[in-house]
Amino acid sequence: MYKSSNPSALRSQREILDSFGRLLKEEPYEEISVKQLIFESGVARKTFYRNFTSKEDVLRSAIEAVITEYSEILRTGSVITLKEILETAFDFLERYREFFGLLKRDGLTAFVLDVINTQIRKEHFDISQGASDFSAYIVRFNIGAIFNVLNLYLEEDCKEDKKRLIGFLEEYIRGGISNDVRRL
Repeated sequence: MYKSSNPSALRSQREILDSFGRLLKEEPYEEISVKQLIFESGVARKTFYRNFTSKEDVLRSAIEAVITEYSEILRTGSVITLKEILETAFDFLERYREFFGLLKRDGLTAFVLDVINTQIRKEHFDISQGASDFSAYIVRFNIGAIFNVLNLYLEEDCKEDKKRLIGFLEEYIRGGISNDVRRL
């Protein structure tokens, strides 16, 4: 997505993203076309391509907007604890449950993870300036673990008690990984 502070460009981007969200509720991602996005949003073809390179770019931008919102909440906190990270992640999944459910329905889970990996890693290094040789691995490890837990939580229709699950995960991570994970 083209980054701009121009109010007209921002309005067009919002209209396209909103139209994308409405269309995604009506039909699978693969069946949505740029032509539909243009028609639904009411923007000119030239305006669409001035702001986005493709339908995939619109999808990426929609996911990035959610991840940016998530990151901002964590960034504005005084201390980022494991519990805060997990609570915020679960809150966001619940807030955007329909959106992520639709992406899951359409087989876009790997795409979502790729966007999250790219954006969180970039934001992490913006604030930590390469704190460790293994920072990239640690970030990916944490993203993968949290993403897979949230994905399962979504698959199970968010039925598990969130506070209990967060407590278990926090306890498990603090206790380290046991030698025999079969007992979990």
